[in-house]
Amino acid sequence: MLLGAEDFHVMLGNPRGKMRLHQAWLHGSGVVWGLRVTKDDTIIKVSEGLAIDGHGRELRVEAQLCRDLQPWAKDWLGRHRAGSGPGGCGCSSSESSGDCGSQTHDASAYVVLRAEFCLDRMVPALADPCDTAREHNEASRVVETACLDFVEEIGEWEPYERLRALFGLKQDSEHAAPGGAATRAAERIAAARPDQRAKVLLDEARCLAAADVCELEPPIETGRSQLDLFPVEPSAVPVVLARLELKVSDDGCADVADKIDICARRAILPTRTIQDLLCGDVFGAGSAAVGRGPHLDGDLLWAPDMKQFQFRLTKPAAPGSAERAVEVSALSRRGLGWAREQIRQIRLADDGLTVYVDLEHAPSYAIVRVIIRGTGRTPLYGKDPQVPFAGRAGEPPGLPDDGRDAVITQVFAQLESTVEEEK
Repeated sequence: MLLGAEDFHVMLGNPRGKMRLHQAWLHGSGVVWGLRVTKDDTIIKVSEGLAIDGHGRELRVEAQLCRDLQPWAKDWLGRHRAGSGPGGCGCSSSESSGDCGSQTHDASAYVVLRAEFCLDRMVPALADPCDTAREHNEASRVVETACLDFVEEIGEWEPYERLRALFGLKQDSEHAAPGGAATRAAERIAAARPDQRAKVLLDEARCLAAADVCELEPPIETGRSQLDLFPVEPSAVPVVLARLELKVSDDGCADVADKIDICARRAILPTRTIQDLLCGDVFGAGSAAVGRGPHLDGDLLWAPDMKQFQFRLTKPAAPGSAERAVEVSALSRRGLGWAREQIRQIRLADDGLTVYVDLEHAPSYAIVRVIIRGTGRTPLYGKDPQVPFAGRAGEPPGLPDDGRDAVITQVFAQLESTVEEEK
């Protein structure tokens, strides 16, 4: 069987199409490297670089691109006077506008990169069995290029609305309203035990992502084409490189501001960089040392006579830091109020991991509340590094100079009965 040009188109186009679908849906559009934007009067210049557009195409710029903004400014002025739509991509030459008018209009333009393709290197091909002359030629190469364009508005692809609402990135979403899916998920996460909160967050995020992905679909245009497979609207296909502020006079003369806003572009981060960023400052405290502060390990252990209790730490405490870091109080269940219990002594074990608290007498009432301070004037401190106590195990610590308290409430019914018998 002889293979014709169409057969080679299919064989070569299949992996390219799959790669484009993968990049468009799973990575999105943005700049991979380079593509620095500068200006020389109204001439906008873009350096070498690489980007991926909304249809997953790789836009490689091998030499500096230049385009004059002056013709676009005149077109912008004409559109706003006539109310017509924006223009398209194309090569424009510099046009002299003469002296600028006195009245100016504020305008903004986005510098975008569009994909362009040219067929090259024509070779003889078997187009038809009846073509006995064999004079039919087909292109054997596709030259991938890119061109600069200026647009007034850009599109943005922001999928996974429920997840964005959960993380506070889309507050105007219906899912972020009271009773919305993201709001209910946030409430369940907040109500979870500290040591279970990360797992609950993961479960809720997976559930919201599953609901979001069920609603994802390509935009529906008039008719159907191969571009219906891609996720973005036509306005979001070009790659945004920068945003320009300019003043346009009545006769179309443009004056571009010196500041070029590159924050308008999106950068595509490598997976390894994302991994590094996710592992950095996990506790959100701005310091790796804070993440190593001592936590409360387990519950309080009381002596049989209720005049002493002990607790364990995950890291050794600094000697002397526990002396005023513990408070004990008791609340009556019969309406007699609070009693602040007197602490006779607080001792630290030789290994620094166990703290012993001796009371003057057993707690006065049944509801006993113990506070181990990581905040305030006299918190418990870690030995190495010397940072404040970080609360219960599983909880994120506080700031580098101010840790987190651990509050333990326990109920001992026999205590209230003992007090009444003594009275």
